[in-house]
Amino acid sequence: MANDNADIRNFVEKIKFETLVVPAAREILHAELKDLFEHWTELRGRRFAPAWSAFDWDGVPPRLVPHCATVEVRRNPLDFVYVYWGVGRKVMQRGDYTGKSMRDFRPKAIAEKAIRESCEVLTQQAAICVMTESLESGHSQPFDYQFLRLPFSEDGETVSHIMGVGLYDEKVMQRAYDFYNAQPDDDVDLGALIRRLDPAAC
Repeated sequence: MANDNADIRNFVEKIKFETLVVPAAREILHAELKDLFEHWTELRGRRFAPAWSAFDWDGVPPRLVPHCATVEVRRNPLDFVYVYWGVGRKVMQRGDYTGKSMRDFRPKAIAEKAIRESCEVLTQQAAICVMTESLESGHSQPFDYQFLRLPFSEDGETVSHIMGVGLYDEKVMQRAYDFYNAQPDDDVDLGALIRRLDPAAC
């Protein structure tokens, strides 16, 4: 076990990257993510978010559709349950999470990251862009990628759904998974994390 832990630490130390969460804006988004954000912006008009029931998939760049996933925001208690899981996600993320809670996602470190970002969308009632840069390992070049989280609201007052989509290729996803899988499971209670981050509880 001691040797296994040492191997994990050595592997993680070889991979370094920085993640920054910022408000989504046309000026910072790349390629098709910019097109999707503009489509979302047009749909919402003067509201903070459009209704998920009115979302028009024809406005989503075709390359992004397989990589989209959408959670329904459930409350009392707060939870994030996947209602749409693109076919590209099934391949890249090794399974279909339709109907499952974000807490069920594995590796657990990615579930924790997704929960924190989704709670940020709830708190800000705004779209966010998660920018990951300078990811590098001992045998490959640095890269950067963006992940967009877009809120939707059925009542115009609260976030009812959140769409997430990333712009990356399979090699990028594999390296991210290698990193998160190499981190030891620290037994974070994801249910407790959601309750602590719930804007309604603050």
